[in-house]
Amino acid sequence: MAVTENAGGTANVVVDTPLTLATITGEGVFQLVVDLDELVDADALEIRMKLEVRAGGTAKVVFFATYMHDQGADGNIVISPPIPKVASTDLIFELLQTDGVARDFIWSIYEYANA
Repeated sequence: MAVTENAGGTANVVVDTPLTLATITGEGVFQLVVDLDELVDADALEIRMKLEVRAGGTAKVVFFATYMHDQGADGNIVISPPIPKVASTDLIFELLQTDGVARDFIWSIYEYANA
């Protein structure tokens, strides 16, 4: 199985404002990877992935996680579960910082393909 980066960058978040990182419309299996090294005490970051079950439907949360405070030396990189999707549906990746001072987060969306 081959793994490639579908999208990625540095997210410049604004506290209490959801930030859409990417919307995937093609078929495949995808994972979101986020570097939490910038989190410090009093910060909180939510990671969401939303999926349309069928084309034309409403995208709903399929993965959600909250990370708070400094993650320490061993918890800086988080990886979502792999989410499969069919063509003609949307898979939306979002970050929302709910507390603290606005931070920048490095992120990547991994795409898995059969080799």
